[in-house]
Amino acid sequence: MKEEEGRREEKEERGRGEGEKREGEEKRREREKGKKRGRGKRGEERREKKRGREKEGRERREERGRKEERREGEAGGGEGRGESEPEADSDRSGRKEESVKEDESCQTALATFTTRLWELGLTVGASVRSTSEFLSEAAEDVSIATTYLESRCLWGNGRLYAQARMHFAQTLDPRRFFRDKMLELARRHQKFEDTPYSLEPNIKESPGGLRDLQVFLWCAQAAGIAQSVSDMASAGLITEREMHTLVACEHHLESLRITLHLLTHRPENRLLFDVQEALASALGYSASA
Repeated sequence: MKEEEGRREEKEERGRGEGEKREGEEKRREREKGKKRGRGKRGEERREKKRGREKEGRERREERGRKEERREGEAGGGEGRGESEPEADSDRSGRKEESVKEDESCQTALATFTTRLWELGLTVGASVRSTSEFLSEAAEDVSIATTYLESRCLWGNGRLYAQARMHFAQTLDPRRFFRDKMLELARRHQKFEDTPYSLEPNIKESPGGLRDLQVFLWCAQAAGIAQSVSDMASAGLITEREMHTLVACEHHLESLRITLHLLTHRPENRLLFDVQEALASALGYSASA
């Protein structure tokens, strides 16, 4: 009897142990399931946040794209011609569709861009206009019209730039442009002593300087006759010999101006006594006596 009771107790004890073991296993499995559900939930939350960030990024890029479709940026002056002296100023202008209002973000972006150019040591002139605003101002100011004659699109909506160029060409009066440029030339010559024999001439502005050479081409561009000196020769405005002379003179004056900028480390266009010898030496000239 005792042996049977012992075996029965032992069997009951094993049963209780196995039950406790099964219960422990079930609890452990339940905990594992809970952990997995928690990890899955946290993972889903992370994935949802990632999808949200990606969506916001796409929306911002799309908004920038929509804004760029309604705006374009241009270079004018020497940079518009594809030329730029080391210390020369930088002309930048922006064009926007008539429906685009200049909001705070646009003004902030323009100010940031201009400030960074200043930090690089560049002298920058920048403006943003709609096509109608630009055409109105160009009709009143020949210098604005001149800048646009030799501008080029740098970024943004090229179609908007092409349309603005077309409207500009249609509204530009070549006769008035020529008259205004001749008046401007006469005033400039008067300001710079009206002589090409100055001892310290301004290579850009003095009579016979770079600006005089450029006026010829600007007038031909405004009339729709030529876009380059070679075009002027092809159109019969100048002879081939005159074309080569103009090109050689322009290259020589540009070389003088670039070297002046490098020697003085500023946008210096005057052939000052202090730099004449250094300039001559830099260009390979030597004293003849």
